[in-house]
Amino acid sequence: MAKKKLQALRIEAGWSVAYHQFTEQDSNFVNHGENQDVDLLMLCNQERGKMMKLIWQPEVDKKGSFILFAINYRETYHPKHHNFDFEIDNDNPHDIFETKDRQEIIRMIEKWCKELPVTKDDFVIINQSEVDGSPKAYQTEIFNEGVGDRAYYSN
Repeated sequence: MAKKKLQALRIEAGWSVAYHQFTEQDSNFVNHGENQDVDLLMLCNQERGKMMKLIWQPEVDKKGSFILFAINYRETYHPKHHNFDFEIDNDNPHDIFETKDRQEIIRMIEKWCKELPVTKDDFVIINQSEVDGSPKAYQTEIFNEGVGDRAYYSN
């Protein structure tokens, strides 16, 4: 069986590809027995705090549909481990688009790459001394732990 070509996409700067299994066939259903891949594409944009996820559902149905999710996320600091992790809001997607048409889903992916707004993050610092939505202590704790620098957090 010939290997299927991955779908070419025009992705804007700032987006990174977490995985890409979206092929150039109109139905992205390929029966692999119980190991059916429902997840086709995931793109992330750290500056916007957005993630796009493309799936095929129902996963074992040739008559299924493409479903594209725009999901908000933000970085969360873990003082115990001194690192950042992503807090993904799967329960409240920013937007959802569903279609059976591969060309239509391509157009929407490319449109969202350009147009999805920045996620409102309660911990974005306005100035060095102001934090939007969180106590000054949170900012101080981050700096005291040596994570990041003041230049990054002040605009």
